[in-house]
Amino acid sequence: MKILFIHNDYARPSGEEHALAGIMSIMRTNGYELIEYRRSSAEIYGSISGKAKAFFTALHNPVAARTVARIVQTERPDIAFVQNIYPLISPAVFGVLRKAGIPVAMRCPNYRLFCPSGLMLRDGRVCESCLGPGREWNCLRYNCEGSLFKSFGYALRGINARYRGVAGDVADVYIVLSEFQRNWFELHGIAAEKLAVVPNMLPDGADGVKASGEVIGFLGRIAAEKGFDDFREAARRLPHLRFEAAGEIKAGYAPGDLPPNLKLRGFLSGNQLDKFIESLQMLTVCSKWYEGFPNTITRAMAAGLPVVAADIGAIPEVVENGVTGLLYDPGDVDGLAGSISRLAEDARLRRRLGDDGCRKAREEYAPQVVCRKLMQALEGAKAQRLKGMEP
Repeated sequence: MKILFIHNDYARPSGEEHALAGIMSIMRTNGYELIEYRRSSAEIYGSISGKAKAFFTALHNPVAARTVARIVQTERPDIAFVQNIYPLISPAVFGVLRKAGIPVAMRCPNYRLFCPSGLMLRDGRVCESCLGPGREWNCLRYNCEGSLFKSFGYALRGINARYRGVAGDVADVYIVLSEFQRNWFELHGIAAEKLAVVPNMLPDGADGVKASGEVIGFLGRIAAEKGFDDFREAARRLPHLRFEAAGEIKAGYAPGDLPPNLKLRGFLSGNQLDKFIESLQMLTVCSKWYEGFPNTITRAMAAGLPVVAADIGAIPEVVENGVTGLLYDPGDVDGLAGSISRLAEDARLRRRLGDDGCRKAREEYAPQVVCRKLMQALEGAKAQRLKGMEP
């Protein structure tokens, strides 16, 4: 099978792109031929002219459409795999693919089909305003991006995408990462037969790391939606324990005054990331938004770590309460601190949860297991396209 990958990279590395790299790697390993059409937001990052360009290309980029048309004509792909199209690709590519009769599978690791920011989050709480009165204009009303110009641009591209049928019509299959997302997307208008669940796979090399340390860890973007404020406050309430957070601080976010027992490690990768995980006794996932499928959870579980996590979105599908970790109500700092304290004091419980989590991660999220699910989704997209062509 020859697959055309279409993706707009973010200006900085993200979990979405690490997951996408893993998908591409395992597909090549299994003999699939991949053709890539990629742009990067780094092309316009920090530039006023770039921001102006992004405003218009996010709505319609004829250059991207012509480029994809040439690729389709010369390479004749069997299917297109689309992830992020903003801000330099735009929905224009879908018309090209449909005209050429190319089946489309669109991977949806976030909620951008329904929410301009993709997070369904405002003021530290889940927000579904863009599904009600005013729809996407609420992004501008509440200035969700912290800049009226940017919020206006996001709102406009969301409206444009909705009228072009990006949420439901342009793809033959929408690949989501969890049953939670499948149910949520169906509830908000995407046909059940067009939805396929393909979770993230274990990152390469993750099953070779073994944790045996004393640190309570936070791994991911240092940001409000990731619940870093709650992690910081839990550390303040448990001064006898060591806390460390590894991740890049989100632009515009202030991590606040840190207690003496909490250390920020910055963005880590490769051996440094492995060593950080090895230093942990548990991982915390304090998210306040509908996480698609946090890669950090399965990475930690594969290393034998129990996970203390917020009971929100897809997280409880991976972290089973009392089986592979402990769940608490999102935003409940007392619940978070209590779960951390319970695990810190009970080595036997940590070991049992860690062993069960390791088993689950290696059995359910192994690359070959996830690859089979992905191939089924792509075959489903081809079948949907043939069904749509029937008289």
